[in-house]
Amino acid sequence: MLKKLINHENFKSDTIYVSVIILIPIIVSLIIYTNIDIEEEKIKTVIIQPNIDPYNEKFNRSNDQNLRYLESILNDVKNRNSLVILPETYFSDGSLISSLNYSTIIEGLKIIRERYDTEILTGIELYDVFNDSSKVKKYSNRLENNRWLDLFNASIFISEDIDIYKKSKLVVGIEKMPYKNFLEPLLGSLLIDFGGLSYSRGYQDYRTVFKSNTGTKVAPIICYESIYGEYVSEYVRNGANLLAIITNDGWWNNTEGHKQHLSYARLRSIETRKNIVRSANTGISAVINYRGEILKTIGYEQEGLINKNVGMNDKITFYTKYGDYIFRLCLFFIIIISAFYLANLLKVKK
Repeated sequence: MLKKLINHENFKSDTIYVSVIILIPIIVSLIIYTNIDIEEEKIKTVIIQPNIDPYNEKFNRSNDQNLRYLESILNDVKNRNSLVILPETYFSDGSLISSLNYSTIIEGLKIIRERYDTEILTGIELYDVFNDSSKVKKYSNRLENNRWLDLFNASIFISEDIDIYKKSKLVVGIEKMPYKNFLEPLLGSLLIDFGGLSYSRGYQDYRTVFKSNTGTKVAPIICYESIYGEYVSEYVRNGANLLAIITNDGWWNNTEGHKQHLSYARLRSIETRKNIVRSANTGISAVINYRGEILKTIGYEQEGLINKNVGMNDKITFYTKYGDYIFRLCLFFIIIISAFYLANLLKVKK
């Protein structure tokens, strides 16, 4: 019976048709992969993985401790004039936004920058406490005594100037309270008593690109944001020539989670044809080229640094311009096919 099925003319033609559909994209991808060559300028980078336990140690360290650790690491780095990348919420003790420029964090980072001739991109917790109700945003957290709290998982860039980016793709249930406008009036002050877990993080509506006088235009992508292709492409449309992913993958422990998160980064490099520098508190820190190839890594639960020259380019890909067009095309064809199917079904019933 199987022999008859294989010999059947329709089976053979269908097999050829399906094989062609599968093979053509593979062949085209291989041709693109082997022929792509993008002209790039190089920048020295230092990617640091401190490997601090996020459950027991990370959020008990002071900003001064983290500054001393950074300086001790850079003392051993021979290269100067480098871009230094530190992980998400590296300065977890936080800083008040209104006094950030005069804080011990910024003063310390400025000294390190001048001493080691570097530019520094690092994660930081920022916050603002205020009484003025006219400043209240959708994400503001109500405190007692008519006060409000804005919290931000942010990154800062220390160069000639200081720039800030606030993480905007927030993890639901951890950084963002779902249905907050609905639940807060119902639960009221109970939200304050949940050990801070209910505090939502703030965000911004545009993708900031950190720019320096050396030509670096780096995208500060914070953790969860890196899984969204179209979101990351907004940085490139805003001028980014290098992608920096800062993350804290230790929450997963030694599971597949941190490995899958790294795999998403490879997709982002292919979509945008940008090199990626990735700093994880712990997880897998890495350098990834615009082909999606991992060039260098620091493994899970390892402390260390990557010292490597990385390329920057201004290429704008089709994906960067038009986003998830494959998904949209598939959705369009599904709608058309479904419409034809329903039309034929109605004809048969008549």
